[in-house]
Amino acid sequence: MTKSADKANPVRPDWLRGVDPAYVEGCDQEVFRIARRSYDSPWRFYHAWSHIGACLAQFAEQRFDNARAVLLALLFHDAVYVPGDKENEIRSAELAERMLRYRSSVPESERRSISRMIVLTANHHSAEHRLTPDEAKLIDIDLSILGQPWPVYQEYMHGVRREFCPAVTSDFEFRIGRRAFLEKVLRQKRIFLTDEMASRLEVRARFNSGREIDSLKAEGGVFGEIVARLLARH
Repeated sequence: MTKSADKANPVRPDWLRGVDPAYVEGCDQEVFRIARRSYDSPWRFYHAWSHIGACLAQFAEQRFDNARAVLLALLFHDAVYVPGDKENEIRSAELAERMLRYRSSVPESERRSISRMIVLTANHHSAEHRLTPDEAKLIDIDLSILGQPWPVYQEYMHGVRREFCPAVTSDFEFRIGRRAFLEKVLRQKRIFLTDEMASRLEVRARFNSGREIDSLKAEGGVFGEIVARLLARH
């Protein structure tokens, strides 16, 4: 660490006030300043600091084997975000690694764990049989928006669309891709990996996803339905 004063008498940002000091031990304030600042890009309508705030609220309700690693992974998991870029999570993990290597005393093994958790958020169910309990909980926290009350879900739904349309793709192409994503979510045996989150959020998440699919179908009309079915065959 480069600032001994940060270790001796850290000044915690307001948004960390309710977090156990042990969960941020060994990190100087630059780690948290960069994490917070990373979410201020003007094109973020869902993947903004409000998403991290919601994740922190879910984090506070759970227990972890290594809470510090989970907290740091949550803070950085969308730190680099360009809509449509498949390297976002990898670059976010790289940013976290750089910050923690030079501005913390977090050991290398823990930094590797943090990087892995960040990368796992790129495809939430791809490694479900090889996850640690902390990794499963982090993924569920990231997905928890799916199981929120419908007005909250609607804000998420519209925010994601604003990030992609028209900057990345057309409304038509977005509807096709978004529907495919939601249908893939619903094909999962269970959306949430942990029993605790599944018991609280699974039913509502399925309802919300299905309701959004119905909305996309109605918006796309007959032609959109034909295209969606053709694509589903491939």
